[in-house]
Amino acid sequence: MLVTGIVALVSSMVNDLGMQTDQLRDLFIRIATQVQASLKLKVPPEKAWRKLKKEMAT
Repeated sequence: MLVTGIVALVSSMVNDLGMQTDQLRDLFIRIATQVQASLKLKVPPEKAWRKLKKEMAT
């Protein structure tokens, strides 16, 4: 389960900024790929996006 605040933030970016989900996905993947090693993220960006997208749909 993802933190509710993160899901809400991403959802508001889609709604408030008028971003398409595909645009947000591309941005998420690009940034997550850049910081993955330095933040020692255990979940690959693609998998993290799938989880986030699933939470946004519920």
